[in-house]
Amino acid sequence: MNSESRSNNGRPQQDEIPTTDKLALVKRVSASSHLNRSPRLTKLLEYLTESSLNSPDAVIHEQEIGASVFGRQADYDTGQDNIVRVQVGQLRRKIDKYFTTDGIDEPLVLEIPKGSYVPIFHPKISAESESLEDLSPSTHDRSRVRTISIDQRLAGASVIVVFVMIGVCLWLFVQNRRLVHGLQGQLKEYPAVNSLWSRLFINDQPTDIVLADSVLSLFQDRLGRQVTFQEYLKRDYESKLLEPFPDKERDDLNNIMIRRYTSFGDVNLLIRILRLRNIDERLATIILARDYQVRGLKTHNVVLFGSKRSNPWVEIFEEQTNFHFDYTEQNRHPSIRNQTPQSGEQDLYQWPGEGKGYAIVTFLPNLDRTGSVLIIQGEDMVSTEAAGEFVTDEASFSKFHAILARQSPHPAGRLPWFEVLLATRKVGSAARSVEIIAFRILPL
Repeated sequence: MNSESRSNNGRPQQDEIPTTDKLALVKRVSASSHLNRSPRLTKLLEYLTESSLNSPDAVIHEQEIGASVFGRQADYDTGQDNIVRVQVGQLRRKIDKYFTTDGIDEPLVLEIPKGSYVPIFHPKISAESESLEDLSPSTHDRSRVRTISIDQRLAGASVIVVFVMIGVCLWLFVQNRRLVHGLQGQLKEYPAVNSLWSRLFINDQPTDIVLADSVLSLFQDRLGRQVTFQEYLKRDYESKLLEPFPDKERDDLNNIMIRRYTSFGDVNLLIRILRLRNIDERLATIILARDYQVRGLKTHNVVLFGSKRSNPWVEIFEEQTNFHFDYTEQNRHPSIRNQTPQSGEQDLYQWPGEGKGYAIVTFLPNLDRTGSVLIIQGEDMVSTEAAGEFVTDEASFSKFHAILARQSPHPAGRLPWFEVLLATRKVGSAARSVEIIAFRILPL
């Protein structure tokens, strides 16, 4: 083998990998859970692979792909119809997921670099395979390095380090005193809020803040029905549920669904939470609902923003709760279903009218009972934000905290598991007030 058949770092180049190995890898990727329910993406991957293997030096053009894979006219306008770019973007993400999940042990890696439609194959490179020699300068470069006194440099550096360390220690001492006094004041000033959030942010246990998937709400509006949790979990609802739509509309909706947007209200609520002074932000992982995994609900502390309309993970806990958002095709606004009405309560709370809404806050254990889950959901962005203000504002939450303490006294003052139905009032796009309508202490 001549020296030109290997890259500069000694690894095999793409043309050294047998075609049979490349095709076998593509077959495994296509058969995986990430692609086997997406026939269009599978067809796209097979076409790109076949084209690149048959003509290694040829450029694969967008218009050619659109005509061959997606049935477009040979001279269609790619500026007006971006189906290829959208679908290739989805394919890249599916392939990336494969190599971080099912295919994590694959010895060979497949990539479609951005800006190209040509698949690239290369062996997986582990961190251990990087030799120290690769990172060191060449003999020629080393010969040009001037010889200086290492002892002199170390002596000067040591003096500087000593002074820097003394300064850092003094600064840390002062900051630690300030932090301790600040937290003590915070705990004394906001005991009700702290009784909730101290259960969600605990040292050495991760906390996931799961933001609502606003694009999902738009998708369901056009679909005309609710996407179930099982459909959302399988991640195939986009292709399966859009099959009856005309090609152009299906492509437009696919183009919308690749976006990852959350609401402005969720962002405001996130800021309110992270500003709580007894919150350790380093424990928090902020993630969109679409990218979340069920294992987090088993072992982590979790905060879920939004109703099941935009955050289907909420649906997992409905069997344990009493108040549920009820979405129907006939009504633009959801109602609240009260599973077991008590004296003076309604079994169904209909939309109260303009400027008003409903929200539900639920506090319960995670799936393995190793941590806590807080669900903050409203019928819209403003109601969700109002519910978030309710659990982050001492004046609002302390009243409810006092009710809970009377109903379920605990010697250590530990907050019980609960759910509370709130009526919200709003002016324009801002929440003005909340009112407690009903609540339950959950016997979990």
